[in-house]
Amino acid sequence: MKLNEIIDRICVMSGRSSDRLASCMEEVRSGKGVRLFEAGKTESSVYFISKGIARAYIPGPDGREVTFWIGKEGDALFSLKSYVYGIPGYESIQLMEDSILFKVEKDSLERLFKEDIEIANWGRKLAEKEFVNTPASLSRIRANIRRC
Repeated sequence: MKLNEIIDRICVMSGRSSDRLASCMEEVRSGKGVRLFEAGKTESSVYFISKGIARAYIPGPDGREVTFWIGKEGDALFSLKSYVYGIPGYESIQLMEDSILFKVEKDSLERLFKEDIEIANWGRKLAEKEFVNTPASLSRIRANIRRC
């Protein structure tokens, strides 16, 4: 999936705003098994999957990893607690196959949100979509932990 398709999938903006946002993102190629985020660490990056699959997981009560979310092309990858509160996250996020990602730093996004109302609205739509997905992820965590 191309970067402009990922951006438009969240919220369509003018070409100028879309280009400004895209200019802050860097393409990253990473291999299968790479951990982008680690539980207990504060992370400041946001990734978007151009090609590949990722999973979010937590340690279960018996020490096994409990996967509660699978990300596909076009999805955003970030630690909610780290992004919102600047504190260590509870989840780890790992690539399940060789992947192409687009990476942007939180500071760059926040600067753009202050400077460009279209990008600020794009960020709001991203947050809304992630907020809607949170209850389903929590239900999967509970169900998987009960099976452990």
